[in-house]
Amino acid sequence: MKIKSIKRVKGVETCYDIQVPSRHCYYANGILVHNTDGQNLFVSWKDGKLVAARNVGDLKRGGMDTKAVASKFAGRGNIEKAFNSAMNDLSKAIGSLTDSQKEKIFSNGGNWVNMEIIYPPSANVISYDAPYLQFHNVVSYDSGSPTGEIKDGARILAGMIKQVNANLQKTFSIIGPNVLKLKGSTDFSEKQDYFINKVKKLQSEFKLSDTATLTEYHQAWWERFVEKMFPGIEHRTKMELVTRWAFYDKTFRLNKKNIPNIDILNKAIEFDKNDHKQQIKKNMLPFELIFFELGAEVLKNVEGFLAANPNKAIQGIRNAVAKSIRDVRKGGDLKKLKIIDQHLNKIRAIGGWDTIVPSEGLVFVYKGNTYKLTGAFASINQITGLMNFD
Repeated sequence: MKIKSIKRVKGVETCYDIQVPSRHCYYANGILVHNTDGQNLFVSWKDGKLVAARNVGDLKRGGMDTKAVASKFAGRGNIEKAFNSAMNDLSKAIGSLTDSQKEKIFSNGGNWVNMEIIYPPSANVISYDAPYLQFHNVVSYDSGSPTGEIKDGARILAGMIKQVNANLQKTFSIIGPNVLKLKGSTDFSEKQDYFINKVKKLQSEFKLSDTATLTEYHQAWWERFVEKMFPGIEHRTKMELVTRWAFYDKTFRLNKKNIPNIDILNKAIEFDKNDHKQQIKKNMLPFELIFFELGAEVLKNVEGFLAANPNKAIQGIRNAVAKSIRDVRKGGDLKKLKIIDQHLNKIRAIGGWDTIVPSEGLVFVYKGNTYKLTGAFASINQITGLMNFD
C-alpha cells in the first residue's frame, strides 16, 4: 500500500502539497535537516532593502519593510523584540554582501529565504540556549506561488555572510540549515517489519491492494461508516455523503431535494453539524499514530540537534507540559481537559515521555518528494498551547 498525498476528488483539492510559505517543509541539498521550533519568516532583498513575508498575501504585495514588520508586531512583548531584532540584524548582514551576491540569492525580490527566528525569550515549546537566525531554503515565487528552489541556497547564503564576518550580529548568530546525523539502528529489520505490518493490517481491513493510496483508505473508511450509519442507503446518496464528509466537498447540499428521506436527512444534518470534525480525527488516527511512532523511533537515533544541552531542553518541555496540565485542571474547562486527554493518549501510544526530543522533527527528500517526520511534538504543542490561546 503506497502512502501518497491525497489527490483531487470531484474537483476539490485535498492534497497535502505545500503551496504556501511553511516552516514545516524544507531541506538542504537532499540532506536530512532539523526542523526547529521558532518564529517563521520569509525574507528577500528588493530595491536595496530587506523585505519580509509571513503569508502568501505578504508575498503577493512584495513583502513588508522593517517599519511594517515593527508595526505588525508592536505591543507583543518578546515576539516584537524577536522580529525587530531579526530584521535589523538581517539588514546589516545581508547589506554587507556585494550586489552580485544579493542578486544571485534573491533576484531582486524574486527569491525568498525560508528561515526561523530562534529567540529564547519567545520560545514556543522547545527552549534553545542562544538566539539564532537559521536559514532553511531559498524558494522562487511568482505572485505568491512557488515556482522552484535555489539548490543549496540557504547554505550558500549563510556562507557568504560568514565570509564577510557578518554572521555574528547584535542579537543573533546567523546560521544555515542544521544537518542531522542519523545513527544506524541495531534492530532495523525488526522495526521495519513492525511498521509495515501495522500498515498491512489497515490495508487488509479494507481489502486494499498494494498500489492503493491513502486517499483510497480514506474513502473506504468513510464508505463503511456511511453504510453503518444508514443501512440500505441508495448508492448515489452514499457516495455523495462520502465525498462531502471525507473530502470536504460541500457541493452536495443536505436538503430534501437531494435526500428525500426525512429521517436520513435529519440524521445527516445533525452529524454534519456536531460530529463530523471528531469523526475525521478518528478516521485518520490509525495512520497518524503510525507516522508519529515512526518519527519518534527515527528521532531517537538522531544526533546534532541545535539545542546546546538536549537533556536540559527535554526537561524544559516536560515541565511545560506538566504546568499546562495543572493550569487546565485548575481552570476546569472540560473542553480543554478533553483535548489534553486525547493528546496524552497519543503520546502514550507512540512510546510515552521517552519519545521527547529537542526538535520539532526532521525533513528529508526521497525520490524527489519532500517528507517530514515528527514524533511527540505535535501533541506537546497542542497541550502547551492551551493556556496561551483561547
